[in-house]
Amino acid sequence: MHISLALFNYFFAKCQDLGFDTYEVLPDDTAPYPFVRVNQATLSGGSTKTGFDGEITINLDLFGTLDQKLELAEMQQKLEAVGLTGIWLSDTSLVAVVDDYQAVNLLDTSTTTPLNHINMSFKFKY
Repeated sequence: MHISLALFNYFFAKCQDLGFDTYEVLPDDTAPYPFVRVNQATLSGGSTKTGFDGEITINLDLFGTLDQKLELAEMQQKLEAVGLTGIWLSDTSLVAVVDDYQAVNLLDTSTTTPLNHINMSFKFKY
């Protein structure tokens, strides 16, 4: 399995294990809030003769209604605990250590009802 897919699957499964409604693409308007969208992991760098040397970035989007701000903050805290501890994926022998983490809180007005939107970005060195 490619390491970017393995990391995507890891975060997708962790979100579900935490009890979050989790999607790969944005769901339709009937989906209940809050939910998490796990975005595609992107890879840069790669392997050399003596090993692997690269970065892999994955973004998570958390969406909730304006009155779910506390619930979204709790979700963010739980997902930070998943991402900031380092990751070992046995099926790919990937050991990833977080190199950079950023979170941005946004007010999403693209829908008829404004939403809280948290974008979380984890960059790992491997």
